[in-house]
Amino acid sequence: MNVENENLNKLPADDVSNLKNDEIKILVSNYYRMQSHRIRLDAQIRSFNKDEEKKLIVTKLLENTANVFRKEEDINSNIIKKWVSHHKIASICTHTLGIGHILAAGLVSHVDWSMIGSAGRLWAYCGLNPEAKWEKGCRCPWNSTLKQLCFLMGESFVKQKNREKDIYGKIYQKRKDWETLLNNAIIMCTPDGKKLFEKLENTSKEKEIELLYGKMKKYGYLRPAALHSRAKRYAVKLYLADCVRDLHKVKILTKNPNDLFPMTGKMYLEKEVDTFKIIKKGRDNYIETIKGLIPLNVWFNKYKKFRKIEVPVK
Repeated sequence: MNVENENLNKLPADDVSNLKNDEIKILVSNYYRMQSHRIRLDAQIRSFNKDEEKKLIVTKLLENTANVFRKEEDINSNIIKKWVSHHKIASICTHTLGIGHILAAGLVSHVDWSMIGSAGRLWAYCGLNPEAKWEKGCRCPWNSTLKQLCFLMGESFVKQKNREKDIYGKIYQKRKDWETLLNNAIIMCTPDGKKLFEKLENTSKEKEIELLYGKMKKYGYLRPAALHSRAKRYAVKLYLADCVRDLHKVKILTKNPNDLFPMTGKMYLEKEVDTFKIIKKGRDNYIETIKGLIPLNVWFNKYKKFRKIEVPVK
């Protein structure tokens, strides 16, 4: 099919719906490549605008180039959007707030859905199995492109967390609060770690904070960025598990229906959890839980196993 560049946005729906997964992979990859180039050029334009002498010459050239990338980006986006609207699995994936046609197309095109029976298999293929290791001389056990797409899904969920109809952004926030509580419990269960934690709360100097993080690492204390990433991965895993469940409901997937992940996103949001408060009584610390106050070390010993494995893969 010979198509002129200016007519790519006007392709018939039938021609677009017949595109194969390998072609969609290229379009999604090309979309993000064009987007990256455009963002970089826009940043250069903003920096040159500060210099009045360079503004007329260099900025104009950069703006022309950025417009070319923007046009290519829009063409890729429109074709992918048409393809998603005619694809059953991709259209189901877009029912979630925060998952647009680009992310859905990337997810669907990289997965052989005939081989997916449970959420655990999908997690492992997306690089979300915390126990998986890439051994030297062996093939990578996950799809690196899908792992990057899952990272982008997590970032998208974070941006939606304050919207009323959002589910997975709120899951992210709820999980992050729980991870933060567990992280603080780890450091406060030891006398030396408790002293370091108190110093961390009372300082605002970046160098001192970095030194304290380094000393607290041996106790298992994680930086805020690590907690952020763990909470994002948890939200993405629940989203993928819900996708598998939805595909079983409409009988697109029929393998191993008994292996569905028991927890759904809505169930997790409705689940009662501890209030994420550490209360001091004399020299002892307590956690305010649904069942009342529990000594910090008792609560930590109950939940510390979850620190090693975020969500087990079956």
